[in-house]
Amino acid sequence: MPSLSKVLEPIGEICPADLSATEAVKRLNASGADALLVEKEGGIVGLFGHREAIAAFADGSGPVGAYMRRPLPGRNVADSLESGADIMYREDTPVVLMTEDEGPLFRKTSRTVGIVSAQAVLTEIGKTTTDTASNKVFSGSKDLSLNVPVSPCQRACPIHQDIAAYVDYVSQGRYLDSWLVIHETNPFPSMLGRLCNHPCETDCKRGWVQGPENAVSIKSLKRFATDYAWARRVKIDWQRAPENGRRVAIVGSGPAGMTAAQDLRLMGYRVDLYEREAKLGGLLSASIPHFRFDLDQLNWEIQMIVDMGVNVLLNKSVGKDPKLEQLLNDYDAVFLSVGMMTGRILPVSGSDLPEVISAMEFLRVRSYDIVPDNFPRGGDVVVIGGGAVATDAAQTSIKTGARKVWMVSIEPADRLPAFGNELVEAREIGLQLHTGVIVNAITADGNRARDPLPVCHLRLRPDHGLCPGPGRAAHAPEADGGGYGWPHQAGQAVRRRGLRSGSLVHRRCGRLGSSDRAVDQRIPGRRGAAGRQAADRDRVHRRSPRGGLLQP
Repeated sequence: MPSLSKVLEPIGEICPADLSATEAVKRLNASGADALLVEKEGGIVGLFGHREAIAAFADGSGPVGAYMRRPLPGRNVADSLESGADIMYREDTPVVLMTEDEGPLFRKTSRTVGIVSAQAVLTEIGKTTTDTASNKVFSGSKDLSLNVPVSPCQRACPIHQDIAAYVDYVSQGRYLDSWLVIHETNPFPSMLGRLCNHPCETDCKRGWVQGPENAVSIKSLKRFATDYAWARRVKIDWQRAPENGRRVAIVGSGPAGMTAAQDLRLMGYRVDLYEREAKLGGLLSASIPHFRFDLDQLNWEIQMIVDMGVNVLLNKSVGKDPKLEQLLNDYDAVFLSVGMMTGRILPVSGSDLPEVISAMEFLRVRSYDIVPDNFPRGGDVVVIGGGAVATDAAQTSIKTGARKVWMVSIEPADRLPAFGNELVEAREIGLQLHTGVIVNAITADGNRARDPLPVCHLRLRPDHGLCPGPGRAAHAPEADGGGYGWPHQAGQAVRRRGLRSGSLVHRRCGRLGSSDRAVDQRIPGRRGAAGRQAADRDRVHRRSPRGGLLQP
């Protein structure tokens, strides 16, 4: 931490202790200073500021010495900024006298060399502190849209939410303010308040030291603030820029696509949103089982974005109808956020049997409250895989009416990639694990699978179902004949018609596909999505802090 000498200021306005308070007030107002230093017999003995000036109005004829704040604390210029801030807090003073030692070691004397103000100390702390939320409070509160990570929890958050601010608002009972801060970077807090794997809590400093304190329950506080707003059915009426006449097509209505749509509408772009499914939300509404979240609450958040003027086109499979070439010709820019909605099935014999369905397809069908044709109600289901999607498929199978459900995975039981709490929930309702197994074939007959070897051959009885869930792949429709192939990377954007490279679209909209089910990584970072990149480079419109007005 730097020393107080870094923020040393020269001694300001001085007035004698016997000067009348009325004259001192005039000097204070004329100088524009925060306070006058009171001098007596060659030394600084006190401080006369605006607070003391108010007290002097009762009888301004008295001397300044009768009203001044004293004693004025002092510190050595070699002391740290922290010590200066500490004495200012304890003594309730905006100014500290700075002294400097002089003379030989055993005959040292000190002389006054200047002052240090509270504003200077806090400003310097705000510049130098990199691992505490105070930096955000001191230097970032004027423009929260910058959202520079400063605290360990904020650095750990994939979308760098302003955690310190919204947790502080909850502590003050300002729950709607907390919800607004969350919405600055996260349009779907109802989902992340339930499904986020909260790396912020792992890095929380309160959990580093052994003792009675634990890490702050950041995810639970986010859910609480969102549930509070949902219970009152409030909505945000964002302050939008004037229409600029440009049109953008967004393909995919998952977290990345919806976030880009919101930000582009804030900047005045016309947005057409193309979605292959019959409903909005992408993986949020079509892949994550509805027992993990409140579907009505998710639709409330989606509708807030749609109400900003987004034109929604459902049941549109871009690449077939309409062609990608057509979009590139009709729009100023196209943002592709196709997601990872296609399930992968093991390339083994028997994977094309009618009883076999990918976990992603099974979850998608069940999201419409439809039971697949070959699902064995009252029968047995085997789920291949050990991740979050496989766990979702297993729990959904149990809740749909399967008699027994096994989850077969290549990983050992202590290294399953599924979230631990979800795996515990699944086992509590009847899921059975068979780990350390490689499936090399699938057949359908009336015999049970009794082979205990690490490489097994699954035999399906007539009342069996199989739900492979080894992972997902990006949905990539066939490229049209115009020579514009589908981007090789999920989340890539296409530039078109007169826009500078990188001015409107960005190559990636989050780390798509980097984990089995990580919603927070699908939401573009503050400077990583189409809308935010345009705001930074084109200066079209910058979202103001708490730019929305609450509407019941």
